[in-house]
Amino acid sequence: MADKKFTVTTWFHPGETLQELLEEKNLTKEEFARQCSLPETTISDFLQGKSSVTPSFAEILEKATKMPAKMWLGLQQGYDDYVAKKKRKLPWAAAAL
Repeated sequence: MADKKFTVTTWFHPGETLQELLEEKNLTKEEFARQCSLPETTISDFLQGKSSVTPSFAEILEKATKMPAKMWLGLQQGYDDYVAKKKRKLPWAAAAL
């Protein structure tokens, strides 16, 4: 049997993953921000897709969520690549992303 290749066709901002985790743990963004020693606006912006995962933020997320920093950085890279590809294919739609 031939190997099947799995291709992701849609990526989501990593903030959506964090939002799901917060909901599972019944944590508010305010509580999570305090837990991470970050301003609430930092977490809020991330949850809304207005900011990206940086290496230092990935380390903070790893400590708070127990999910590897490399995973958070990979989610961000996948999302960034997806957005860039969409912009190349539909330059007029870039503002809608």
